[in-house]
Amino acid sequence: MFRQSQRTTRTLVLSRWFGACGLFSKKMTIADPTVRHEFQQWKAAWQELPEHPQVSGKISQAHRPQNSPERRLLGMFHHLYRIANDGLLKRWLVVFRNLSVFSEEKELRRQALAETELLFSTPDWEIWRKHLVLGKSKQINTAQLVGKDRQTVIWANAVLPFFLALARHENEPELEKLLYQLFMILPAEASNSKTRFMEKRLWFSELSKSTKLEMNTFGNRQGLIQIQHDFCRNFHQGCVKCELPRLLED
Repeated sequence: MFRQSQRTTRTLVLSRWFGACGLFSKKMTIADPTVRHEFQQWKAAWQELPEHPQVSGKISQAHRPQNSPERRLLGMFHHLYRIANDGLLKRWLVVFRNLSVFSEEKELRRQALAETELLFSTPDWEIWRKHLVLGKSKQINTAQLVGKDRQTVIWANAVLPFFLALARHENEPELEKLLYQLFMILPAEASNSKTRFMEKRLWFSELSKSTKLEMNTFGNRQGLIQIQHDFCRNFHQGCVKCELPRLLED
């Protein structure tokens, strides 16, 4: 599918993705003629398919317009189209090979971000750079479809877990070591309700500057989310009877 022209591939792929996610069932008026024409083209291609599979879970609307489902799908299309010649697995392994030569943390971090930006950058011609939500008016300023925060989320939820499993399955300790280094030095994703809750409960804001814990790295933020997942879901226990302090003392 990705070996055809970009326009043809764009229609074939996005008509299926938008349709499976239920985006064609939304009733709206699309003011931008370019977006409206393409949207109708994708919808017609979806309706012509013999089957119409749906994703198992409902696609939620993002609280941040920059992360709307439409933008996320278009952003991933550009990523897949950009690496189509090499293939998804091979292209990411090339990224790790390029990063493996850097031992200094700051340089490794800089190079990792540069590689990620290259893989997820949005072409200048993409009309969606000026649209945040389908059916809304254009924005004055353009924005990447997959921004820096979203790139970090992709590292956390897709890239690192997948390649960690691959490294262990293929017995590649050097790759596993590199993945751990990246986990610890990549920038933290934007704060969310979980991390803000944990920072407040753990009194980070009340610590003096000399003792304040740094929560500005990917690994530390993910650690907060893991603690919240493990210890803060039992409302019957409450913060007073939380087991975390006792475990830290043992």
